[in-house]
Amino acid sequence: MAAFVGPTSVISVLAVCSWAARIPPARQTLLRAALLPLSVALVASSGVLITSSLGAGGLILLVVASVAVVSAMTTVHPLLLLAAGAVAGAVSTLL
Repeated sequence: MAAFVGPTSVISVLAVCSWAARIPPARQTLLRAALLPLSVALVASSGVLITSSLGAGGLILLVVASVAVVSAMTTVHPLLLLAAGAVAGAVSTLL
């Protein structure tokens, strides 16, 4: 999981830290807005890779669709939602 999300997170953190002292605040806002779609697309592609590697079970598709909807409507991190789905899957397997 870290291999999917790690590089994007590292690039974003390094970029924002290096901009803090050198780039005017207005330009920082513009650059952050430009990085947002890239980060969202990379997290979404990670979700697609995870889903395709697990098969097309009904519970998996429900979790992925739920994560997509909740991520689009709230500020909750998608990986937290995927982790909750993993816990739900583990619990359903045990029961």
